[in-house]
Amino acid sequence: MLDPNLTVDDINGTTHSYNLISQVGQSSTRVDANTSLATPQSMLIQHKEEGKGTRVVDRHLISYRAVSTDPLIPPMVINITIAKPRFGEFLENDVLVGITELFELLFDNSLSFASTTFLNTEAILRGES
Repeated sequence: MLDPNLTVDDINGTTHSYNLISQVGQSSTRVDANTSLATPQSMLIQHKEEGKGTRVVDRHLISYRAVSTDPLIPPMVINITIAKPRFGEFLENDVLVGITELFELLFDNSLSFASTTFLNTEAILRGES
């Protein structure tokens, strides 16, 4: 089980403490303690099950949301969704391999923030595919 309060570092090495503010069923919301109620940064984690019998898929959503100081600008949202069949050949290690490969793409083949240029991420954000 995840801790109610999570601590993560951003790209600049700044520590952020996300404190649990809501938990309903398989969904939890945490807010960065360093942000204001007017412009919060939050993380949402949700789990749900889809399908029946041997076709059940466990879906996991991890979402980051940042609210602008300008009320006319919509929030920025970054979602990661993992949909893993409950039965069959895909194991947790397969999920970890996929996550690692996606982050390697985004971080220009270097999971170390210090040596990363983010050229791939910048190209994706320009609409390149």
